[in-house]
Amino acid sequence: MTILSLFALELLLLLIGEGAHFFDNYMQVFDVAVIAVSLYFELNGDMLAATGVMLARLWRLVRLTHGMHEQVDKAKEVRISHSAMLPVYKRP
Repeated sequence: MTILSLFALELLLLLIGEGAHFFDNYMQVFDVAVIAVSLYFELNGDMLAATGVMLARLWRLVRLTHGMHEQVDKAKEVRISHSAMLPVYKRP
């Protein structure tokens, strides 16, 4: 329940920050649906139905992990490309 609440808070902050552009990203809309349905089942105690939604939650976790990995790789590429642009000074 705590993790779902954190995901819901994250999505709420994204919605506030991005405004109407939030809905341009279909995966964020998918996340809202998954979190809303998961919270509904958790609050109503319907564990059988909640297990069906668990796959979507796991997919979200995989997406988050993959996104973090991609951001780290992108940051490394930017550092490498910026260091390649630095002038090389030769000693006299």
